[in-house]
Amino acid sequence: MRFTAYMTGIRRLLRVSVIALAVGGFTACDQLLEVENEAAIDDVDLNDPSLATTLANSALGRAQRTFDDLAWFSAVFTDEAVNGHNFIQWKEIDLRQMRDDNDLGHWASIHDWRYLADTVAARLENLLPTADNRTAQSYAFAGYAYVFAGEFMCESTINVGKEVLSSNQLTEMAIPRFQKAITIATAARAAGGAAATTADNIINLAKVGLGRAHLQLGQKAEAAAAVAGVPANFVWLMRYSANTGGENNLMRAATTGSNRYFGVGPEYRGLNDPRIRHAATSVLGHNTFTPLFVPFQPSSYSGWLATGPGVAFALDTGIRFASGLEARYIKAEAEGPNATTLALVNERRAVGGQTATTATGEALMAELREQRRRDFYADAHRLGDLRRYKAQGVGDFFPKGLHPNGDLWGNYGTSECLPIPRAEKTGNPGIGT
Repeated sequence: MRFTAYMTGIRRLLRVSVIALAVGGFTACDQLLEVENEAAIDDVDLNDPSLATTLANSALGRAQRTFDDLAWFSAVFTDEAVNGHNFIQWKEIDLRQMRDDNDLGHWASIHDWRYLADTVAARLENLLPTADNRTAQSYAFAGYAYVFAGEFMCESTINVGKEVLSSNQLTEMAIPRFQKAITIATAARAAGGAAATTADNIINLAKVGLGRAHLQLGQKAEAAAAVAGVPANFVWLMRYSANTGGENNLMRAATTGSNRYFGVGPEYRGLNDPRIRHAATSVLGHNTFTPLFVPFQPSSYSGWLATGPGVAFALDTGIRFASGLEARYIKAEAEGPNATTLALVNERRAVGGQTATTATGEALMAELREQRRRDFYADAHRLGDLRRYKAQGVGDFFPKGLHPNGDLWGNYGTSECLPIPRAEKTGNPGIGT
């Protein structure tokens, strides 16, 4: 995956640096750790207003590079997908057998996103006028980084700190960041024109994130209030491109060629729902033994079409990141089985080619969860959803028993989140003290 390639590059750079030092020698011991890097940018040089857009884009770019990795992990770790890759760590992720030494970099990648967005947002707040959309957007993406930290991580430290924070504590840290994003963007809206449109999009982005955080924490009244006013047609798309490997949507490689490794999970096959189309017959991929029912683009992806044949993933396929649809689901789950919830369920059933239901009470909420899993297939919602349902007493819907690969792989494990990786424990000796 991209993170593995990134770390390989870092290690290669370090090896070259060590060799260069060994060849060059030293004139004095006190020069051993002196380094001059003409390409480096001094911290003070970043306090240039002309770099504000570059800084804001860097925070957005880090989120973009991480998000499709998280969508893949959430799908394979839950019931959405099966893994057909030969790497042992990928097999263990599919089997819900997470340890502190088999992380593929997702834990660190979320923190890369979190740290960069936090840092950029704070810098821009000091650098720019109070009402600037770039600052607001950076705070919104910092908020989402904490949301994903809470949904994906069992627990975590922050910035090499000693305190170990729970999933809920991580999620709570998202809330003030979303609130600040909304406040700043609301002030920026007064500029009018294109700035007002951008501000409205950022406000809606932050409102959906704020509602998502409150819902995850079981704060239902706050969740419903947070998403009030988000237009039903609002969509924030995470964009990808064919320009470089880092900008590619990894679902292209995961579903294409003889080394493909992503297949639709058993619980999502044969639904006859246009939101989750897949090949009619299975094929083998990278590991040559997992039957893969290769998906076409689901409804959270930019090339999806409501009618006609399925559309294959492309390198530049975008992924829906936040939306008015999600806001409506948040409101429905928070408010429970009422007329508005029933209307949403029947609207989504119609999209999936299903007839209307008259369900009430818990049966209606179960149907809401069913439609939600179809609407948000493979877009990094499912892990947070399953953890929320279990934590709030709704039910334990994690895959259990024998894996679809049968005795060859054995039974699922019991992991439900990313543990603190061994590298963090080694590099942060004060952790938990």
